[in-house]
Amino acid sequence: MINLITWVFQPPTNQTDFLDMLTYFNNLTDVGQGGMFFTVMLIVFGGILFMMMRAWGSEKSFGITSIVVCIIAWLFRLMSWVNDYMVTVATILMIFGVYLLIKQPEPE
Repeated sequence: MINLITWVFQPPTNQTDFLDMLTYFNNLTDVGQGGMFFTVMLIVFGGILFMMMRAWGSEKSFGITSIVVCIIAWLFRLMSWVNDYMVTVATILMIFGVYLLIKQPEPE
């Protein structure tokens, strides 16, 4: 039974700082594409930020949210917490968000 647990979950090691602990926790949620903990955290952070900025309208709030989430996704990628696919999706959403920010309003 112990061998099954150590096969499914990585055995704990001596984590000396907060970043090592987060990396270990991210490795526990590995589903073959890398850890899912920080991918879900990006989605949750983006949703919270979008809802907080809804007062300025959907287009502006999506544009600002996509820029912030893309920057955080690149930082997470530098720490190897998210995979390249998530950074690519965040970058594409950021390009669309910037387009929404700079497009001219339609005349009424």
